[in-house]
Formats: sequence, C-alpha cells, structure tokens
Amino acid sequence: MKKKSISKSPVIQEKELYSAFLQRFKTACDLMVGKDFFDTIPKEHLPQLFKQRMPPLKLEFPTGIFTKEQETNWQTHFRLRLTDLSFQTLTGKTMPVADYFRDGILLATYTDTLFRRNSNLFVHGKVADTYGICSPIFLKMGEKIMQFINSLCIIYGDIQGKALLTDYSSTSMLTTHTNADNKIKFSTGKPNHERIRIDGQLREITALSWPDIYGKFKQVKVIPSKLGFPEELSTPVPVFFQQHAAARLIERLAIQGGILLYILEGLFHDQTDDFYLVDGKLLPLSVLGKRLGYLVVDLVDGKLIIRTFLFLTNDGTPEGRKLAELTKLKKLDKQYLGIDTLMGFRSLNITADPLLNRLFTEAGCGSLLDLQSIDMLLQTGVNQRHTHNLLRYLQDSPFMKRK
Repeated sequence: MKKKSISKSPVIQEKELYSAFLQRFKTACDLMVGKDFFDTIPKEHLPQLFKQRMPPLKLEFPTGIFTKEQETNWQTHFRLRLTDLSFQTLTGKTMPVADYFRDGILLATYTDTLFRRNSNLFVHGKVADTYGICSPIFLKMGEKIMQFINSLCIIYGDIQGKALLTDYSSTSMLTTHTNADNKIKFSTGKPNHERIRIDGQLREITALSWPDIYGKFKQVKVIPSKLGFPEELSTPVPVFFQQHAAARLIERLAIQGGILLYILEGLFHDQTDDFYLVDGKLLPLSVLGKRLGYLVVDLVDGKLIIRTFLFLTNDGTPEGRKLAELTKLKKLDKQYLGIDTLMGFRSLNITADPLLNRLFTEAGCGSLLDLQSIDMLLQTGVNQRHTHNLLRYLQDSPFMKRK
C-alpha cells in the first residue's frame, strides 16, 4: 500500500528554500569573486538578498499554440542550452549562463549597490563592472540566449501569416525588479497590414517586421538613398511587401516562411555593400554570400514596397538577360527545363558537367553552383535529374556553337 507523503509546514519549506539559496549564492560568489568573498557579506544582508532572489530562466508559451510535447521539448532544449553556455569568471573558473542570469545577476546588483554607497569597496566595484547589467559578459551572454530564442521565432514564423513574439521584460536580462518571474514569454500576432493603390489598383501590403524584446513588432525602416535611390530621399521610410512577393519567394526559393522573413529583415538591417539597387529597382537577395535573386522594389506614398521576387535565372535580372543572350532561352523554356526556381536548379547536377558549369558561371549564376553553406536552410529531398535534356535543348544555342 502506497504511503502518503507527509506535507511540510510553510516554516520548514521556507527554511529549506533559504538554505538552498545560500548554497547557490555562495557558489556564485566562489565562482565569480573567490572563495572568501561570501563570508565578507554581512549576515543581516542575506535575508534581504533571499527576498530579491529570482527563479531560473524559463519559457512561457501561449495557450493552444504548441502541443504539450512541443513545449516540454523546447523547455528541455532551453535548459540544456543554458547549461552548455558558460563564460570565464574573474577567478578563472567557468560559470553556466543559467546560474549567471539567476544568482550571478543578483550578486552583481548587490555589489553595485554597496559600491555606490561606499566607493572604497574596490572589489565590489570590480565585480559590478565585470558582471553587471550592460557589462560585456552580460551583453554577450544575453545575445547568445536571444539567438537561441530567435530560432523558435524562425521555426514558427510565417511570412504569410502570424509571427511568434518574445517578451523578456520580466527576466533578469532586462530588469532586477524583485517580483520578476524570469520567464521569457511568447505570444503570437500579425504584423501591420495596409491597403494601398499601386498601378491603379488597391493592393494589400504587409509591414516587414521582426519581434523586439518587449513582445512587440519592430517595423523595419530604411533610408532610400543608402540603397541607391536619389540622394534627396534621405528620410527613413517603412518597408512593406506584397503577398505576391511572399508567394514568389516561397515558390522560387522553397525556403520555410519564417526563415525568409528573418532573411529579409537581416538584409535591410545589415545593408551590406552589395545590397544596392541594380537597374533602378532590383535589390540583390544574398544569403551567406550566395546571391539567389532580386527583390523588385518601388517607393510608393513614403513606403518602400517589395513588389515581387525574381530568382537569379528569371527574366528581368542581369543574370537572366545574360543567360538568354548565351542560350536564347525564354521564360517558358526555363520553366520547362526547371531552372527558374532554386529547387529545380538544385535538382540538376550542373556542377558535375564542365560545359554547363562554364555556361552558368559566365551568365553570372556561379553562386548557385555551390550552395553547401546554406544547405541547412533549403528543403531537403530534391529528386536529382539528368542534364541530358538541358544539354539537348541548348545544342543550337550561341554558347554551344562557339564551343
């Protein structure tokens, strides 16, 4: 017969919690400052520190979005990630990020308070500067956690629908308030949608946005002149995209919608040197240095609008025109041959054929011949096709005749 568990009184429970806290806090002191530091803390300060303690960092999901199994899996992955992540302390030891954003931040805040009251406490000032909010360690470790959380937003994001939002405001990453629950809270929402008249027709456009750290959407804005528009267009404008553009991105790149959204936000945020207008309306879309095509953009009513997406070989791109010049292929030919989308192009082992390799390299499509660096982003399971049909189709082309 199963014995009933004996419930503990609140007093005993409180004593056990206090004892566990002291052990954790002493460990944090030993790792971060040195083995003698904990004993220098006035005993009367410890109960107040106990009251200011925080629970461990945890994820909180909205009801009905994920299954219990998914929530459990992500909580487990998150705990493992926090345990794996660590940094070197002043003592030369390593401290897990999980402990840092719980007891470590409490220690840093405590030493900062004491140092502000008494500037002769040099050790306390050193501890506060090294580990406190906005210290290099704090910022670097916070960034690592946010990168992990971003992966959830990417996986469950949808360029054609809802996005996953993240709120860090009640965690030790953003606050030291005593009633903070240390939970990274998720929610879902839709970015701003508007209707605008383009080419004489009302069209729906969606704000290009990415979740900020407060559970809200952050609208992407750019200065048009920095992208190659006339110099007088130097005021930031919001970026939007038509759903037609989202559909073409998914169709022609076969990359998951959340990843596409992340890629677009990154392009406008980072603005590398090659992210610059071509032919007055094309912005190159590159991923990890691989040019995959172009965003067709327009400025309409103080908004930069992504109208559509052209894969690198499509008509309307410099590479597409060069390819047509070398082969005389037209739009329908490319569709028939399956080289008008990334998945279709990948299904042909063009790299293995020296002649085709030279053709696409000369046309400016060399970045499509080696996609190993972005392979993890692409859909797997592409059925390989022989290049015989493509070679036969090209046998009378100018490129082949000159060979």
